Amino acid sequence: MKISKVLSQKEIDALPVGLHNVGGVVGLCVRKQKTTSRFVLRYQIDKRTFLFSLPRGLKLKEYRSLASDLRLKLEQGINPKNELTRAKGDLHRELVEEVLTFQRVADEWIDYREQVGYWEKRRKELEITKARLKKYVFPIIGKKKVSEISSQDVVDVLVSVGKSEGMCAKVKTIVNHIFKWSVVKSYRNTNPVEYVSTLIRDIDIQYKQVLNRPALDFHDVPDFVAILIDKGDVGSLLLCFSILTCARSQSVRLMTWDEVDFDKKIWTIPEDHDKVKGATRFRTVMLNDQSIEILNKMRIRKKVGRLVFPNPKTNESFSDNAFIVKLERLHNEKKLIDGIGWVDRKSGRRITQHGFRSSFKTWSVSDELGNNKRFDPKISEYCLLHGKNDPYKGGYERCEFAKSRREMMDEWGLWCWEKVKTKFDGI
Repeated sequence: MKISKVLSQKEIDALPVGLHNVGGVVGLCVRKQKTTSRFVLRYQIDKRTFLFSLPRGLKLKEYRSLASDLRLKLEQGINPKNELTRAKGDLHRELVEEVLTFQRVADEWIDYREQVGYWEKRRKELEITKARLKKYVFPIIGKKKVSEISSQDVVDVLVSVGKSEGMCAKVKTIVNHIFKWSVVKSYRNTNPVEYVSTLIRDIDIQYKQVLNRPALDFHDVPDFVAILIDKGDVGSLLLCFSILTCARSQSVRLMTWDEVDFDKKIWTIPEDHDKVKGATRFRTVMLNDQSIEILNKMRIRKKVGRLVFPNPKTNESFSDNAFIVKLERLHNEKKLIDGIGWVDRKSGRRITQHGFRSSFKTWSVSDELGNNKRFDPKISEYCLLHGKNDPYKGGYERCEFAKSRREMMDEWGLWCWEKVKTKFDGI
């Protein structure tokens, strides 16, 4: 390769887009682009051409000096690209050994999921994940080098979680994801979570008994609904609508008008508002006459915005704490009268909004009312929007039982409305 004319910086700046020899050292070139340029060293080894990018920000004299040094190494049989790869590997190992703690890797894993859009429709999951890492994981292994954490360390984390078997499983899942990420990024060679089950079998952890959500007996639901309708405020109508539709808290609090088809009496919950994600999952709720009348009541009150049940104070959606506050207030009011309040008959604990889904399920299979023979138990699961209970997640059975679900929801609406004295139009 001949030595080209030695160009000055001014001549280099005037070069067009492309790869050009700048002279002074064999193979020293500049790659010109529309907005940037980069000095490179072009060389051949075994008839294979390499382009080795030189650092940015040097002066032309320094580029020629650096290129000259690299040429000497080439004459000694040293390929600059291989040397750089080894240097990067050494730097990577040094970084892993000296800097990469579990907490730093966890933050990197969270950032990666943010970049690929994983958290975009899972903001609540993101906050819960961060909270669990901060509460359970970081205090024990957060400052440890990720390459030195053992399976026993992970067991220590799980033991510290306490006596909740469910929470142990959730924390273990998070930690497992982070260590898998560590292996993919070559921060360590193995995933210590894979061996945790073997170690934890020998530990006699006395998990606390998992208690079901307190639920109102279905016999008492009509009285409770009548009180909500008599009160008639937005919070009461919000709670009543959730009972009539057996909906989860988030779905009903974030509900917007464009989700409702009044002609077909169907509410379609968007994936963003659903607990379970997945494009193939059905999310249609059959609206009974009673729930439609509540919506009509809210339409009359509608001022500005897309929300069906806006918080009157902020015109934004109610917080996830709204149902807790509402039920606590109703409970205390009733307790002043009967000394008991609105409680679960079996546990004696104050009822919850989610518990009304259990009230519906119990009503749907009641042999006292004959519902156990009248309704297929599978239909109530579909009304609750529970996933298909088969290993193929509905890959074969794709029926959504729209007619049967509507019949059941209509009957549930009539049951709930039995004690309502306030007359809505059409009821």
